[in-house]
Amino acid sequence: MRDHKGRTPVFAWITGQDYNIGDSILRRPYVDALTDLGDVDLWVRGASDEFLTGLNLEGVRITRSFPRWFARAIASAIRRPTCVALNAGEIWVSWPRAAMLSMLAVLAVVARARGGLAVWLGASIRPTDNPLIRAVFRLATRTMTVAWWRESESNRRALPRPVGPDWAFAIGDPIGAWSDTSRRRRIAFIMRGDRPLPSDAWIAWVKRLLDRTALEPVFVVQVRNDDDRAAELANRLGGEVMGWPAAASHREQEERVRALYAEC
Repeated sequence: MRDHKGRTPVFAWITGQDYNIGDSILRRPYVDALTDLGDVDLWVRGASDEFLTGLNLEGVRITRSFPRWFARAIASAIRRPTCVALNAGEIWVSWPRAAMLSMLAVLAVVARARGGLAVWLGASIRPTDNPLIRAVFRLATRTMTVAWWRESESNRRALPRPVGPDWAFAIGDPIGAWSDTSRRRRIAFIMRGDRPLPSDAWIAWVKRLLDRTALEPVFVVQVRNDDDRAAELANRLGGEVMGWPAAASHREQEERVRALYAEC
């Protein structure tokens, strides 16, 4: 980790799904923004090395042990102004997560009392019917200096806060660098395998679309366990599958997918 005198210590919780490149893509600009603020210490839980390739981690301290990370964070918050940052993206709701959020709320209170700040930016809270768990999420939100959600439903599940775009919209090639439309002769479909198969009406609509546009369909795998769904649709509609090779990291698969999208 970099040790720049006078820079703000930043302790951030950054975790995501190892099998979904979207989870690393959306968190990379968040980590970049935090790195601009100060020296970052990330708690990444059990994240794989291939997941971490999707984040910009140059000069960032990585910690997988929550107790060690939390001990450093609380010590820093007591000694000097410190930033505490909660995870972006989809936040799963459970009793273990509520217990962890309770500890992070305490950390946020200590940090703010000592001149620091606490942020929760670009999150999406999953639904729950448990009022006690909802109360913990609302408490954690209340301890933040700044919070904003990436969709409006989180206002009901935690507390009303501004709604803004997903962090992933902060990265990508500028429009001026996009390839000419004459080179874009493909159309990509990304369908999740953990949801029902698209209806016959949807299949018929895609066939009409392909007939009308003469575009070449490609079924893209951005989540590792979506390969079967992509293959099934390719069999019904023609076209090819861009799978996710077992040896490819998050960053490598992202580069493959971006190159394909440049042709779509």
